[in-house]
Amino acid sequence: MQRTENAPSVVVVGGGIAGLSAALRLAERGYRVAVYESSERCGGNLSSTMVSGREFDVYPHMFSPGYANFWGLVEHDLGLARRRHFAARTSVKFLYLDTHGYKALTNASSPKLAMQNLFSGVEPPPDMYLFGYGWIDLASREFSNTLLDRFSVNGFLSTRPYATLASAELNDRYIMQVWSAYSDQTSASAYRDYLRYNVLKRQETPMLWLLQGPLQSTLIAPLVERLRSFGATVENNQRALGISAADDGEVSVRLSGPSGERLVTSDYAVLAVPPDALTVLAATAAAEGRPTLVSAVPELTETARLRAEPIPVTYLRFKRNLADLPVENVGLEGTREDLTFLDLTPLWRAAGDQEDGTLLALASSNFRAYPAGQPDGDTAFEMVLRLHEYLPQFETGAYWGDPQSDIDWQRSFYTSNDDHKLFIDSVGSEAWRPEGHYAALPRVLLAGDFVQTADDMSTVEGAIRSGVRAAAAVWQAEPLGSAVPLLEPEVPTQQELLMAKLAGMPAAYCAKWLAEAGSLREDPSAGHALKFAAGMASVAFGMAADWMETSAALVDSGAARRRAGRASRMHNYP
Repeated sequence: MQRTENAPSVVVVGGGIAGLSAALRLAERGYRVAVYESSERCGGNLSSTMVSGREFDVYPHMFSPGYANFWGLVEHDLGLARRRHFAARTSVKFLYLDTHGYKALTNASSPKLAMQNLFSGVEPPPDMYLFGYGWIDLASREFSNTLLDRFSVNGFLSTRPYATLASAELNDRYIMQVWSAYSDQTSASAYRDYLRYNVLKRQETPMLWLLQGPLQSTLIAPLVERLRSFGATVENNQRALGISAADDGEVSVRLSGPSGERLVTSDYAVLAVPPDALTVLAATAAAEGRPTLVSAVPELTETARLRAEPIPVTYLRFKRNLADLPVENVGLEGTREDLTFLDLTPLWRAAGDQEDGTLLALASSNFRAYPAGQPDGDTAFEMVLRLHEYLPQFETGAYWGDPQSDIDWQRSFYTSNDDHKLFIDSVGSEAWRPEGHYAALPRVLLAGDFVQTADDMSTVEGAIRSGVRAAAAVWQAEPLGSAVPLLEPEVPTQQELLMAKLAGMPAAYCAKWLAEAGSLREDPSAGHALKFAAGMASVAFGMAADWMETSAALVDSGAARRRAGRASRMHNYP
């Protein structure tokens, strides 16, 4: 749509994927949009850094088939064919130090691959079954976000009679590899949404997709250019210092850039900044005598409670091609640093990269494993040494930059990512995550992966959904062009999940018995046998109670669905 001079104006503070998504949906409808980004490049955690003429992504991202709005943006707006510009991956792998061998978790929710996963060797078959059954159980749950419902994933599993230590530990490793957080700190309700929207799918799909080539040149730069084609303004190196929303509806934002400070005004503002930046911005007025956002919405101060942590990443370009590397994301089992690596070589070569030598992205999900204030080169080399323990087929050298190494140091790069932290879905964060729209601030919208959405999880999709929803709120207030669409993925219904849980419950009890029976072989004494029998009796009672509770929930969900159907028919009656 052609932009008109009297169209509502919108300032978007933050040029990450949430802010860019909001800006695009507004600009293409004719709103006057200006995006202000504090760094030199847009994209946020989806951006890339130029080093020695080569793009290195801030983070290597994995994209789920359930990212409905992400794929809508990529395929419809940017015209990127999924199977041409992305590579499908059906599994994640774990590399073990003692054997230097790989074990795979393959499309974990696929019934067709159930037997393959059960006997993958990642854990004994009974524990592998209970790992998958725990997913179905958690996905079927409803949480009310009261104090009693604020579980961590570990806390939730501790209440389940079927859970074993091995199945809980596998959840911990899986969450760390996918979300870079420990399961005892991860919100169970957020993990439930992740499972519903991205793992427990009705149709057979790849487990995830990986972009072929750098994010900046493939996704972010084309997105910015598309924005500009609709008349939007995009300015970098513009840091927001304060914001105010006056009673007359005007929103003012104070910016600081290379040319100094300035005050910009607009009809609406979308704040798409990280939690720590939002905490400061909401409490700082645009100018003296003007109101702060927290004066209208005091709960915005709670964003200070939200956690965000960096993930150090080392990109290693080798002087030669390393043999026998898998194409999947690989977790190094047993590392205190929680290291994972991904071979980017086939992805970048598919995008036209012709450089010789293997290119690995090595990431540490536990940045606290390294001494605070340690030089970057020392941290990066520690990561290299740990990788070498698992992949001994290359020479490390004696230090970062040692010419005797198989690593081409001139084409390698380390980033601590202190300025690109990832939001952590920690326990209780649901109570502190801000809403995208407040009645007391009708002209200020919030966007970002930490903002509350229907699929309450911190992902790229969550960020885009929040941006689209912010744009939809502006459109609802002052419609211009067609309505802003919010795409919804196909997810299992509550009834389907409850029925799957009930169907798998007998086998879960058997798996629990088999998993715990091994302790009898280690200690066949009468006392231990009695303790085992008492424990299994307790499990039986617990699962019987769970069966009755789940059955009641299934009946109730069916009744609710029938009531909704009757209400819909009455509404449509002529």
